[in-house]
Amino acid sequence: KKTQESTTTTPPLATGEIYEVRNQTAYDDHVKGLCFLVFLDNENMDDSTLLRYIKVMKEVGQLYKGQVRIIYMDGQTQAPLVSSLDVSSNFPAAVLINTSSQRAVKYMASFSVSSISEFLKEVLEGGRRSSYSFSSSSLPKIVTQEKQFGERTVYSSSDDVDVDVDVDSAKEKKEL
Repeated sequence: KKTQESTTTTPPLATGEIYEVRNQTAYDDHVKGLCFLVFLDNENMDDSTLLRYIKVMKEVGQLYKGQVRIIYMDGQTQAPLVSSLDVSSNFPAAVLINTSSQRAVKYMASFSVSSISEFLKEVLEGGRRSSYSFSSSSLPKIVTQEKQFGERTVYSSSDDVDVDVDVDSAKEKKEL
């Protein structure tokens, strides 16, 4: 389940590895050239789903080793980036970006090795996919995400929770 987040001596393009981006430094280190950005929903995704998505990304990373970097991040935390790249907020969502030409192609199919591979093959071979421009300089900065994927906000019953209730309003509604 452990993935790399920071710069390593072996670039991901050569190894086919996938990278979790949780801060601006990791984004700057890894999002270069042709990148398949995957936006997941960390807070509303169970561990088995996360592991399935990571397995798919690793398999695709191996198939496109040396051609495409596979990067994933939390779509909820990175909502400004999701919006600026005009990507769906129904996660998982993905977009293939070329940081050199500042062009992007939205991925809008099932999250499977075969579907993603077919998409990447078509784009890499110059197939007819509508791309759009983006400006790297106008993309929002990455919001630092404290939690790693798989870490969830858990509230215990011993946590103090303040709840404001307007008793008079509640009584009035009950009487109606």
